Amino acid sequence: MEAAQILDRVVARFIGTKHERDVKKLQPLIASINAQEAEIKALSNEDLKLRFAELKSQVQERLKDADPAEPTFRELMQRALEPAIIPAFALVREAGWRFLNMRHFDVQLIGGMVLHEGKIAEMKTGEGKTLVATLPACLNGLAGRGVHIVTVNDYLARRDAEWMSPLYRALGLSVGVIVHDLDDAERRAAYGADITYGTNNEFGFDYLRDNMKRPPLRDRGRSRFHPDRRSAYPAHHFRPVRRVHRQVRQDRQDHSEINSRHRLHHR
Repeated sequence: MEAAQILDRVVARFIGTKHERDVKKLQPLIASINAQEAEIKALSNEDLKLRFAELKSQVQERLKDADPAEPTFRELMQRALEPAIIPAFALVREAGWRFLNMRHFDVQLIGGMVLHEGKIAEMKTGEGKTLVATLPACLNGLAGRGVHIVTVNDYLARRDAEWMSPLYRALGLSVGVIVHDLDDAERRAAYGADITYGTNNEFGFDYLRDNMKRPPLRDRGRSRFHPDRRSAYPAHHFRPVRRVHRQVRQDRQDHSEINSRHRLHHR
C-alpha cells in the first residue's frame, strides 16, 4: 500500500493527478466556448433561440436512424452531441446572463461537461449546482428525447424548475416539474416537456406505474405516466407487484409479532 502511494505521488508530481489530467483535457473546449462569447453576445434574443434551434435540427438529423432500443444508442447519442458541446454551452451561458443575471464561470462549464460525460461533479453549497445542471440539460435536450433532472425533495424540484425556466424558455425549451400532488394529466404534461425536474421517489414510482399500464411508453427514450388502464393487462404483468405486496404484508406481520412479544416481555 505504501509503495502504491509513493508511486502515485511520483506520477502526480510529474504528470499531475488524474483529476488534474481530466480537467486539462477539457481546457481547450473551455477556451473555444470563451472565444465564441463576443459573437454570441451580439445576437438578439430571437437569434439566440434560432441558433439553438439550428443546433437541435443538426443533432436530431444525426440521430434520425438511431434506435433507442439498441445497446449502442448511448454511444451514438454522445457522438451526435459532441459537435454541439461548444456552441450549446456558449448559448446557454449567454441565456443565463441575459435572463437570470447569472453567468456560468469556467469551472461551472467544466462541471457541466463532467455531468454530460456521466461522471460525478462534486460541488459545495453555493457553488452553483443548479446553474451547472442547465448546461448538460440543454445540451442533451437538443436530441428532443427529454431530460430528467433529479433532486431530493419537492421544494427543490419546484424551486429549480421555476428559477431556471427563463433560461430554458429563452432557448426554446419547455420545462416541467413532477411532484407528489399532480394528477395524471399534469404528469403527462410535465413528462412531455423538454426538461423535467422531479425527485427520485416520484420518477421511480412513476416508472413502476408506467410499466403497469397499456400501452408501454418508450417514445422519447424515457418513461412516461399515463392514466390507469389496468383491465387491458394480462395477469402476469401484476405478478411482480403481487410479490412485493406479499412481502410487505409478511414484513408487517413479522413486525406485529415482534411488537406483541416485546409488549408481553415488558408486562
